[in-house]
Amino acid sequence: TMGYREKEVRGKTAWEIGLMDELEIARSKARFARLLRGEDNPPADVRLRAKNGEWHTIELRSTSTRKPDGSPDRLIITGSDVTERNRLQREVLRVVEQEQARVGHDLHDGVGQTMTGMVIMMEALEAELQGEAKATARRIHELMNESVAEVRRMSHGLSPTSVKYR
Repeated sequence: TMGYREKEVRGKTAWEIGLMDELEIARSKARFARLLRGEDNPPADVRLRAKNGEWHTIELRSTSTRKPDGSPDRLIITGSDVTERNRLQREVLRVVEQEQARVGHDLHDGVGQTMTGMVIMMEALEAELQGEAKATARRIHELMNESVAEVRRMSHGLSPTSVKYR
């Protein structure tokens, strides 16, 4: 009821009560017109102002029934307050982004640094070897360089800003 008593809203449209801003009033009137023409509306999230002034996001579903002659009989509109659900979804996204940044940081500063150290050690070992052992060491060195590059790509993909400016 958004804080309103039944007698305050009975027989009034949402825009007459003052639940909507101007943009939402226009959208609401368009949805209403579609219903009167016998068309269904897809579910819509709308911002409505409660009596205490707080804004809520309401998921609306609407349909109409028709008389045998095809004229409108009833409009059926239901709404569910999804304000908290939307807030929780934003919070989940924020936590996921933080975790991605942490994993990217760990890849860059942990595994990436360790592998870079191994590449340097492999270069030194390669310089001391001869013949087939040197060729094998060279191939291992190349694979290690490719792995370091892949870890860098992964860490930047997970956390481009936090890793980029280190």
